Formats: sequence, C-alpha cells, structure tokens
Amino acid sequence: MEPTECIVVAKGPLLEFLTARPELLLRIIASLSVYIKRKDATMGEVAFLDIAGRVATKLVQLADTKGRPTSVGTGIDVSLNQRTLAAMVGATRENVNRALRRFSDLGYIRVDRGSITVLNRDQLRRRGSSHA
Repeated sequence: MEPTECIVVAKGPLLEFLTARPELLLRIIASLSVYIKRKDATMGEVAFLDIAGRVATKLVQLADTKGRPTSVGTGIDVSLNQRTLAAMVGATRENVNRALRRFSDLGYIRVDRGSITVLNRDQLRRRGSSHA
C-alpha cells in the first residue's frame, strides 16, 4: 500500500474541464483501457490458473514493473508480505506461502523478510503460463 490522496469532483465541473481539454480526456480513456485490460487478465488468471500459476505470474509482473537488477536476479521493490501477495492473486496466505516455498526450493526465487528476489524469471513465466 502507498499513501494516497483523493479528491471528489462533481460531474458537471469535471465534464466542463475535460471538454475544454480533450487531450486530458484521451489520456483518461487510455488509462481506463489499460486498467480494464489488466482486470480482464486477472480474471482470466483466476479462472484458468492454479494458485501457484497466479503467484508466478504476479511475481514476473512485479519484477517487470517494480524490479531492480541485483547480482543474482531481480529484486522486487515493493513492500511485499504474504498477505499482500495473497490479496493480489486471490488466494489465502497459507497457499501463497506453499507456492513461494516451492518456487524457492526450485531455485526460481529467494525469499527474505519483506522482499523477494526473482532468480529465474523464465521458469516463473513458464509456470505462470501453464496449468502444471
């Protein structure tokens, strides 16, 4: 989680503002399209991948978007505990723990307190794209 500030803007003033600035409206539409695409992918993962596959997919995604190169792989630069990861993939903490332990035993990842280093992204990606 990150600190967030939200504001509420009434529909009328917002539409007036966006009508005067169509480039912003196009950016909002593009952002919403990306959001919908991600949600569709997540729904597909939940429907077609087992928990380990969903964990693998999420770890690859986090490594791609939030990762930083290390001497042994890619460190995931987010505060990531098992509960948070479980919420991200729609699973229980215990099932995520089992998947992480298995991936660690296979040498795909290294788990340290509060952080995960992806050691073998290709194997994780393969695991995330199969039902095995």
